[in-house]
Amino acid sequence: MMSKLGQPTELTKNFFDVLGENGRLYETEKVIEDFLNLMSAHRGEMTITITSAQPLESSLQSRLEASLKKSTAAESKTVRIKNVVKPTILGGLIVDFGDKTIDLSVLSRVNKMNALLHESV
Repeated sequence: MMSKLGQPTELTKNFFDVLGENGRLYETEKVIEDFLNLMSAHRGEMTITITSAQPLESSLQSRLEASLKKSTAAESKTVRIKNVVKPTILGGLIVDFGDKTIDLSVLSRVNKMNALLHESV
C-alpha cells in the first residue's frame, strides 16, 4: 500500500521487514496471493480455475459455470470462472476450486495408463 504521496505506508514497510527478517522475501508474491485468497473466501467469493488444452467456447464455459454454481459453489456469494489454457494437458479439463482439484485431462489418463503398464511388466 502506498500513501497519497507515493511512499510506502508504515504497514507496507513492516510487512517487508518481517519477511526480510525471516528470510522470506522470495515468497512475497505467494504471501500476497494467499492473503488475497483468504480475503476472497472471507467475503464469500470463489474463483474456479478451469484448465483446458484450448480456450473454452463461451457456451461451454456458461454451462460449466451454471453447473458449478449449483453444486460446488452453491454457498458462495460470488463465483468467478477463470479459464487457463495449457496445451500440455492434451484435452479434457482440470477444475480447481478451493482446496480441491478434479483432473479430467487426457494427460492424467495417459499417465495413469503408463503407470498401470509399468506395474504389470
